Amino acid sequence: LIEAVFISFLGGIIGILLSALVLFLMGNYAGLRLVPSLNAVIMAVTVAIAVGIVSGVYPAMRAARLDPVEALRG
Repeated sequence: LIEAVFISFLGGIIGILLSALVLFLMGNYAGLRLVPSLNAVIMAVTVAIAVGIVSGVYPAMRAARLDPVEALRG
């Protein structure tokens, strides 16, 4: 579960950085200063973490119920 949240968090951060770069490039091209709002950044990170939690809960619950000996056998 922690791995899924961490990967989603990193994906959210990378997405924010890429969107900031695109805004910067578009702003330079159009002659404007485009800046992402703090609310949008917070919302993007929150959604990324929520997606990580939701997508990681089911596999974590299945792994918790699995007998370690059976898992090692294959």
